Amino acid sequence: MKKLFFKRVIAFAAALVMAVTPINYVKAAPSEGYWPSGISIADSEETAFVLEEETGTVLYDCRGDEKHYPASITKVLTALIAVERGNLNDIVTYSKDAIYKVEAGSSSIGRDVGEQMTLEQCLYALMLESCNNTAYAIAEHIGGTFDNFINMMNEKAASLGCVNSHFANPHGLPDENHYTTAHDMALIAREAFKHEEFRRFCGTGKYTIPPTNKHSENTYLRNHHGMLYPYRTSDYLYEYCKGGKTGYTQVAKNTLVTFAEKDGLTLVCVIMHAGASQHYKDTTALFNYCFDNFAATPITDTEDVFGNEGLSSKGVLAAGSPPLEVEAGGICVLPKNVSFSETERTLVVTPSVSDPDQAGLLKYTYAGRDVGYATVKYSSEGVLNQQGLPGGEIAKTVLGNGMEEKPDEVIKIDPLTIVLVVVAAVGVVVLITLLIIRARSPVSQRKRKTHYSGKRSDSGYKEIRNRIGGPAERVKGRRKSHDLTSTNIHSDNYIKK
Repeated sequence: MKKLFFKRVIAFAAALVMAVTPINYVKAAPSEGYWPSGISIADSEETAFVLEEETGTVLYDCRGDEKHYPASITKVLTALIAVERGNLNDIVTYSKDAIYKVEAGSSSIGRDVGEQMTLEQCLYALMLESCNNTAYAIAEHIGGTFDNFINMMNEKAASLGCVNSHFANPHGLPDENHYTTAHDMALIAREAFKHEEFRRFCGTGKYTIPPTNKHSENTYLRNHHGMLYPYRTSDYLYEYCKGGKTGYTQVAKNTLVTFAEKDGLTLVCVIMHAGASQHYKDTTALFNYCFDNFAATPITDTEDVFGNEGLSSKGVLAAGSPPLEVEAGGICVLPKNVSFSETERTLVVTPSVSDPDQAGLLKYTYAGRDVGYATVKYSSEGVLNQQGLPGGEIAKTVLGNGMEEKPDEVIKIDPLTIVLVVVAAVGVVVLITLLIIRARSPVSQRKRKTHYSGKRSDSGYKEIRNRIGGPAERVKGRRKSHDLTSTNIHSDNYIKK
């Protein structure tokens, strides 16, 4: 009876805890919403990848993870590293290796050993005329050595999430260990386009390098990207094009990186292994399709994401002072017939060393795809009623600094939970204490004595005797346990038969 009573008490206590704890747990399944898919690439060997630059939303993917030789679009990565690590006023000197270790007859602007130009002039030569000697000179200048710069290239690519790439030179001339994918190149191009200097270099139609220590005349450069500048023809000019980089070798075929802006969307398109002129046609078609079917939707819930639903509504924070704030200005990239309210959001806690006020990102998804994000910061206005701590401090306490992203789970716990759990725990302790007191009371002891002094019924004794296989024996006042050895031997003999 005591054990039964104890089990009932524990079950009651557990039920009490579960009943009073207001934790809302929602398993969020990916939405199966509409996503445009009405365009395709006809060439089975060509690959293509389109993403939106600000959010990283993938709008189109045709064999985007298939490896190919990149040719001169490699120079996008070379320029990115030079912009990040170099000073545009630095003087770059062309070494003997920069002149003679590059394939003769490949893209060049006719530099000589010992010739000097600024890094800025070199980057124009790199991005407009695709000069391979200049790529080599930049690599030596930024990396200290050619090999060290190659290491920088691969490290940078890996840091951007490139998983199917390996770079062996800064210019893109054929090498079996030099390859990438349209997807990886889109990640690299997206990062490069964030830099104003890079946008200037890749988006300039023509540029003039003044006389140098080796050349007494100007050097005129023209951009080879046919969608930006009429280098050989105006047939492929595209009014929304903001720049890019061309590439071609016999083994790589045509490769192309292009940036375009329209109606608040900035798109990055990468084409690889394309036939003659097809890279321009397909890029134009993909841009038009994406601009026609997708829109930049402003994030509209920045004012009350953590307001009335947050700690302030529970009396922990001063009224009207949310612990977290969402910065305005973010966008989601959605199909044009989809509203912002159809997105799902997840708070990703990512403390920033450079910005201690940053709590993380509010990531938005739709149809199982990442479509946008907004920066979440600790509020400087929230005030804890009793302790007098800033809202940011209590937000840090609640969120913690080591929370991992859980995109499929949403857990909401309000401060009232703590109080109710404590009450339930106290109740359990009281019940257990009462149980112990009851077990030690004189009335309980008399009941146990009366129970054990009772006579065993004959039927019960017979049942025990039959179970052990014979009459029970007494040895010095104690029951002698039944010897099962014979049973084990019998079992062994049975197995042997």
